[in-house]
Order: sequence, then structure tokens, then C-alpha cells
Amino acid sequence: MINAKAGRLDEFPSNMRTVPRKSPYPWERPESDAESLWEKELKMSSSTSDFKSVSETLQVSNMQDDSLCTDEFEIINCDTMRLSDRAPKGAQLCLIASRFASISSLEEEIAILKNRIAVIEQENADLKRMNANDGQVNAPVKKLNECEVTEHKELEQKLKDLQQQLLTIKAASREKDLAEVTDQLETALRKIADLTQSHNSVTVKCGTLSDKLSETYAMLLSEKERVAVLEDEIRSLRAAGGEGFNLPLINEQMVVREMQEKEAYAEKLKLELEETRKLLNEQMECCDKKENELRTHVEIINVLKEEDTEGRREIAEKNRKIAELEEMVRFMRLNRAEVNNC
Repeated sequence: MINAKAGRLDEFPSNMRTVPRKSPYPWERPESDAESLWEKELKMSSSTSDFKSVSETLQVSNMQDDSLCTDEFEIINCDTMRLSDRAPKGAQLCLIASRFASISSLEEEIAILKNRIAVIEQENADLKRMNANDGQVNAPVKKLNECEVTEHKELEQKLKDLQQQLLTIKAASREKDLAEVTDQLETALRKIADLTQSHNSVTVKCGTLSDKLSETYAMLLSEKERVAVLEDEIRSLRAAGGEGFNLPLINEQMVVREMQEKEAYAEKLKLELEETRKLLNEQMECCDKKENELRTHVEIINVLKEEDTEGRREIAEKNRKIAELEEMVRFMRLNRAEVNNC
């Protein structure tokens, strides 16, 4: 990697890279320690000739510029920089499986990926400017770019896998919810059919009872009129002193007995009428309850249909956002390829 601050070319092995350290005070370390550190890192090079040329360049640069900040960078192994150190895949999968609202974490990871791509593009721009001045590109820098490109591809592949897993989980959850709603709808429809049949039977029974009630009431009125006529005749005959009353006493007793029986039958009809009225009221109340239950089930079915429609709309919206993010990633990858070709 080219050290723009020091103004010289530093070469390192292909599996090593330079990153800024947290210590911003290079003057706290002795110059001899800094030089020994550079020589140690240069000895790790695979080519002896490259090591000698770079050592000579270091010595000349140290003589010309004593303000070299050697503590400002440290060398770390690229093999230790794994994707799992920054974003644990197991934790993300557990989060996706445990919660339905995992799209926010996916968007955060995409934002991190975008920031990483921006940093890589900035590094490439800096390298292009430095190479335009020097007229050559270092082999370690090419290796580093290849490593970053590989890492970028791994991040894109991981993003696609996470999107596919998220879509699979959401589809399974939606299918399960849809199956439950369908079962509830079928149950409600069966119950509605039963209630409708029961309502029809109750309506028929109410009509029959109403006809019977009307008939019984008509019979009761006719018996009352007949009893009243007979009572009037008996009173008139008794008032006349028995004149014209040629009926035997037995016949009179039979008429009285018949009248008593008719009166008892009238009382019985009254009781039956009251019971019929009570039964009719109970049937009407039952019909009202079943109608209320029917309306409640219809409202529940409408709510479930609205929830299903809303869920489908949300899935379509999330699919559209995911497609936009995939298009953005493809566009960034094309820009990245153009930068590498340049």
C-alpha cells in the first residue's frame, strides 16, 4: 500500500494489509523502535530483492523526512478478518426465525454494506490518483483489492441468502396464517348454514304454533258464546217459574255437567294458550340470539378478509423494497467492476 503521508512505497505480503491504529501519537515511541518494526515487516516479504530495495527506500526516506508517523499504522492478517466477526450469521438467523419484523436488521446490514462499498470506492480513487503520479501499481495493493472484491462478493452472496431465507420464512408464515383463516372461515360458514337451517325450522314451527293458537282461540270464543247462551236460557226458564221448561231434571243436570266440562276444557285451552305463547316467545328469543351470532360471525369473516388483504399488500410492498435493494447492489457492483477495470 502507498503511504501518501510519508511519500514512499511500502510493500507487504499478499495476506497482510495496513489499517489505522487507535494510537494517534507516533512521537511517543523511539525512532529506533519504529525502524525495527518496519524492518521486521519488510523481512516477511517473499522476495529478497524486493526487501533490499524497499529497505534502501526506507533509509533514504527516513533521512529526508524525520516526521514519519510509523506508529500510525499496524499490520494485521487478512485471513483473520472474517465476515462472522462483524455480523454473526447464527444470531441473524435466530432473529429472523424468532421475529417476523426482521427486515429492519436486513436494512441495517445493507446500509453497512453500502458504507463498506463507499469506503472501498474511496480507497480505489486514492489508489488511482497515487498510481497516476507514480506510474505503477504495487502487487500487494492488487492482492488487497482482490481480497476486498472477494469479500464484497461474499457480502452480496450473504445478502442474497438472507433475502431468500426471509422470503421463505414470510411465505411459510403467510401460508400458515392463510390456512388458519381458511379453516376459521369454513367453520363459520358451516355454523352459518346450521344457524340458517335452525332458523328456518324455528320459523316453520312458529307458523304452525301460530295457526294452532288462532284455531284454539277461535274454539275458545265459540265455547264461551255457547256457554253464555245456555246460561241465559237456564236463567230465563228459572225466572219464568218453570213454565215451558219441559226438559227433565236429568237433562238439565246433563246440560250443567256438559257446561262444566266445556268450562274445564276452556280453562285447559287457556293454559295451553299460555304455554304456546311462552314457547313462541322462547323461540323468538332463540331466533334473535341466532341472528346476533350470525351477524357476529359475518363481521369476524369480514375482519379476517381485511387482515388477509392487508398482509398481502405488506408482502408486496416488502418484495418491492427488496427488489429495489437488489437493483442498488447490482448497480454498485457494476460501478465496482468499472473501477477495477480502470
